[in-house]
Amino acid sequence: MEAVLPTAGQEHAHEKFPDWVGAELPPKYMELTEQIRALTAESAWIEKMGALLWETGVPLAQAVRDAFSAMGFATKLVGPSANYDLAVELDRGRRLLVQVVGSPAAIDRTAPKITRILQTLQTEATDDDRVVLVANAHYTTPFRERRNEAVTPDALKLIVALGGNFLASPTLFGIWKYSLQDLANAKRMVHDLHALAGGVYQ
Repeated sequence: MEAVLPTAGQEHAHEKFPDWVGAELPPKYMELTEQIRALTAESAWIEKMGALLWETGVPLAQAVRDAFSAMGFATKLVGPSANYDLAVELDRGRRLLVQVVGSPAAIDRTAPKITRILQTLQTEATDDDRVVLVANAHYTTPFRERRNEAVTPDALKLIVALGGNFLASPTLFGIWKYSLQDLANAKRMVHDLHALAGGVYQ
């Protein structure tokens, strides 16, 4: 009688062997398994930071929070009753109060988030705080193909007049990416953002 060879589907009928099989494998197997698990988690985390280049709304705000947190700053999203989206703790009571917005075009003076800069300054910011608008403008355009400014001149003039700062989310992505090789200097850039008294951080 001829032996019946398993089909391709039958070969992989069980994608994962029973736990007791793993216990019988050499110690090297567990070592490799842990390495793969750690690398998979790290890869997923790095992939999430890409949201700074293409997302809007809550996913973008979460990526902004994660970028600052990854550089060692205590950062938290605030409730919907606040006029800003998240707070970044620096030192000596200094904070960045961050508004987050995504737009398929440049941020213009009609953007509601600009009005919220004034509201934040009037009702929630202290003398030690800096209000920052983080924007992912032209988010439907691949990053390397973006040729236009992220904020229109009249909108920037208004933001500066209010004492706010503008930070493009791809610039924040670049700072975070740089922090992977030089954390100290990346953190200094964040402090420079706070020191900027109205303008675009580039």
